[in-house]
Amino acid sequence: EIKSLQDRKTWNIVERSASGNKHVIPGTWSMKKKRYPDGRFRKFKARWCKRGDIERRKVGPTMDTYSPVVAWATVRMMLLLGLICGMKTTQVDYTNAFAQADLPDPEYMELPQYFKKELGNGLHDPIIQLNKSLYGGALAAKHWFNMLSKGLTDRGFRQSELDKCLFIRSDMIIVTYIDDCVHWYKDQDAMNAFVKSLKD
Repeated sequence: EIKSLQDRKTWNIVERSASGNKHVIPGTWSMKKKRYPDGRFRKFKARWCKRGDIERRKVGPTMDTYSPVVAWATVRMMLLLGLICGMKTTQVDYTNAFAQADLPDPEYMELPQYFKKELGNGLHDPIIQLNKSLYGGALAAKHWFNMLSKGLTDRGFRQSELDKCLFIRSDMIIVTYIDDCVHWYKDQDAMNAFVKSLKD
């Protein structure tokens, strides 16, 4: 988890004084045992998360913090349309999605427990300056959706006015659900080129 966040340049380690008067938010570890559908153990998973419960007090109750969620009527419509039109489907799950979204302004966090020595870089009082969003953050889902929708519109998709999670292009239709997307298409080469452009 730490290596993945570092590889994505999610943060810089800075002295606490660099935060000025900005609030330094604590974080927490989320630990899970992932299993196969039959119950067999698959892997341990750890995720370093922002304490969004503390951050929400600062954000306030009136601020728009959510990511839209697809209507099930849209999903049912697309499943039927895909069958009628003989379209192929591919499901894409974005890896560590929230941590890919850039923050409009830097935010500050305490260093992860158990890694303070390794990450501290010999600084007197080190903290994290976040460049990208993290799971648990009050605005994390919104930042991710804004980045995803911009990436899709930059690639020629039009966002539906009736369902913000439905994106349409002449050769492909995409339904998003947080960090999962289902693509409907007929041309496999167009789909491969689209996935490559996202990876690049």
